[in-house]
Amino acid sequence: MLKRELGYLATLAGRSDRAVTVAINQVGRTLDWYEGRQLPIPSQVQTVASAVDLVRSEGPGPPPEPPPEPVYEEPEYYGAQKIRGFYKGAYHGGTGDGFILLRKGEYVILRAEIKGDVRMGDPVSGYGAPTNAYARITVDGQIREADIFFFADEKEYREDKAKQKEEILRAKAAHMEAMREYEKEKAAYRAASLAYQTEVSTFPARRVQAIASLPSLAGAAAATL
Repeated sequence: MLKRELGYLATLAGRSDRAVTVAINQVGRTLDWYEGRQLPIPSQVQTVASAVDLVRSEGPGPPPEPPPEPVYEEPEYYGAQKIRGFYKGAYHGGTGDGFILLRKGEYVILRAEIKGDVRMGDPVSGYGAPTNAYARITVDGQIREADIFFFADEKEYREDKAKQKEEILRAKAAHMEAMREYEKEKAAYRAASLAYQTEVSTFPARRVQAIASLPSLAGAAAATL
């Protein structure tokens, strides 16, 4: 069957475009049938198959996509913090006693004792570990929300900051490695984009050449079957 179709295609030089299109599509479908069943195809027939694929093609597909650039994200810090604020009164609640501080315009509750005599509005500093909990408090007749911090000491604070530094170093190292891979992928993308542009610009001429060469290619291929 394939030999007959190739022979017919070989006789179509100078015929109407419609006849050539019908013959090319028929040969293409037959070749698809062979390839779908993984049947061996002689090399000269493979040459015809490549030319037929080019003629049947609607042109190059979509252009290559650029690789996404890695974004460095600083590891979030969940350890103890140094807390500075202004004393706004004592706190007594379900989470335990502490004192209220106004810090950078927001209220926090530090569950610790204040040593010495502290008056309203005095600056206070200490260390606290975040709890992801909050309490509603009344300040100057208004209800506010205040994050709750457990008591921490300076040693715990320094240990947590040291761990954070290690995490940042690991994150930066991973980001640098990702950037190295990104540069490789970007270079490959530039090469692929250039090849794609060449393929797009030469496709019409290559298709015309394939159409012109198909009769002789088909005749040579039919002779091998």
